[in-house]
Amino acid sequence: MYGLFAGFGSAALELTRERMLAAIEQVAPAEVDFYTDGRAVSLALLSPRRPEGAAVIEWSRGGRLGCALDGYVVTDRPGASAVQRGELVRLIESVGLDRALAMLEAGSFNVATLDLDRTVFTVANDRVGSIPLYYAPVPGGCVVATAPYLATACGLVTGEPDLTAIAELVYLGHTVGDRYYSKAMRRLPPACTLEWDDPSARLSVTATDLSPIRLGPADRRPDIDQIAELTRTACRRVAGLSDGNALLLSGGMDSRLILAAWPDAARLPCYSYGPREFADVMLARQVASVRGASFTHVPLPGSQVSASIDEMLRLSGPPAFPSRYLAARRIGQDGLDTALDGYAGDVLLGGSFYDVGRFLSRPERWMQLANRLGDRRVREVGFEALVEELYESLVDRGAADWLARHADGDVVRLLTAQRPTILQDIWTVLREMAPPDGSVAVAVRDFKLMQKALHSTINQGVLCRRFVRVAYPLFCDNALLRATWTIAPRYTAFRQLYVRLFRKHFPAYAAIPYAESLLPLRRSPLAHRWAKSFRSYGIRFPLKTRAVIEERYDEWNAWLRESAALRGRAIGLLADLGLSGPAKLQAAIEPIGSGEAKGSGDLFHVGAVAQLVSPLRCSA
Repeated sequence: MYGLFAGFGSAALELTRERMLAAIEQVAPAEVDFYTDGRAVSLALLSPRRPEGAAVIEWSRGGRLGCALDGYVVTDRPGASAVQRGELVRLIESVGLDRALAMLEAGSFNVATLDLDRTVFTVANDRVGSIPLYYAPVPGGCVVATAPYLATACGLVTGEPDLTAIAELVYLGHTVGDRYYSKAMRRLPPACTLEWDDPSARLSVTATDLSPIRLGPADRRPDIDQIAELTRTACRRVAGLSDGNALLLSGGMDSRLILAAWPDAARLPCYSYGPREFADVMLARQVASVRGASFTHVPLPGSQVSASIDEMLRLSGPPAFPSRYLAARRIGQDGLDTALDGYAGDVLLGGSFYDVGRFLSRPERWMQLANRLGDRRVREVGFEALVEELYESLVDRGAADWLARHADGDVVRLLTAQRPTILQDIWTVLREMAPPDGSVAVAVRDFKLMQKALHSTINQGVLCRRFVRVAYPLFCDNALLRATWTIAPRYTAFRQLYVRLFRKHFPAYAAIPYAESLLPLRRSPLAHRWAKSFRSYGIRFPLKTRAVIEERYDEWNAWLRESAALRGRAIGLLADLGLSGPAKLQAAIEPIGSGEAKGSGDLFHVGAVAQLVSPLRCSA
């Protein structure tokens, strides 16, 4: 599903069906369920195909309490998606929205409730904000949208750029906190509710107590048997929602775990993408063969990226992930309705977000060579140092050179001047999640997850929603999330827990090499750690099957080199944004076609902002 688009108060009067449909056609074709009371609320759910039995709003309390669900929920009642939607409405009517959300077993969703007796409208998201939702206060009302472009296209919000957000995109690759590229819009944080009280014309955003950040310090030893069973249960829950599931499978661990834990009786066709000889694709094919699942490789020519790039950018905003968009399109064309994504499983089980070496002494860093994670308390490091070092660990070292090649000097100065505000954004977010006596490793993990993953990586799922629904069996299952979030970092760091889980409970899948190390997962966690380090120095462990093992391979470079149309669109977008004049941009970008220069996704990640805001020069 594309998702939710709503106007409350004065915005409801502006958001007519005709105006909304005109804006939607600028994004992509969609089936639209639309509801309006003509005064206080206009609400639409957009989808590539309408699920059987779905309606824009399900009503209870004699038609006075309505619920619109974007995404999926799993309650303790068995049944497919339609049953789960009905049960959610019953729970909300029975115990209220907050308690109903706390009682859910799993879910990736935004849900809007309409209480016509009180004329109060509430929008809430799931515990981890897995479907980005944006809102913009307007005089006498509010706009809410999963696709921010729609609010701009309808003329409901202004396009004044947020320079700090754009600088964060350039230097970090994503925004921080609730900041968005348009000053008018903000991102709803995870585990929050947004309420519009129409009689008082009051907008409020409130954090619930459901965020995993609130679970406390990670101090629990893992029970591998329990985690294996919880993973199987999480997959069973999602399998019961639809018969049309497909798995986006790689040679890594997250999607491999879903396939290994998927119910034996449920089929699960697998899809992969990238160069056919790439190790990730080759190993994914081997993983699928363990289960006997069908395997489809989706080619990604630059011509298809070029033909779809505007739709991608309008649908999701920056950054764009054409690989997921084109793979999801193939899944939909094959008659399936749900793509399974292993998103953030590695955060819970693999510990790859514990980048704390810069905060440790030299002996503690040496200990990490033996997979022994060092840690400190926040007060020992100092909050100011933590903020500065976290910024340094996130910043793209090539961003300054990239700007110098593509942007005019005045724009460079505008964006460079945002560094203090970026640091302030990091400070603000960290203050909410890093108590003085808390673990630095946990603070770094939580910050990177709730910023980089939810502000950037999650757009992969957003792009899939153009063609299919998206389910996250691992990270959006509440029991599995609670059980893994509180495990001590020393047990998960360096993928220790992940490797041990496969070795004990899924040995057939552990026999297949892991794409990052090129060693079978049945080898020890330390072996995988060192194999990855050796590869960074050019020392490789050859596979029996020939494969392209080139870590510097960049699909964006290949697409831009292949497609003159794609290069031209990059020039147009960056010029529309006001980054520089067409002549300078053409001089920097056209040599990509001959191989004299290297292309990158930044051309479109940054250029996509032009779809949402007025030119940067207007704000200088």
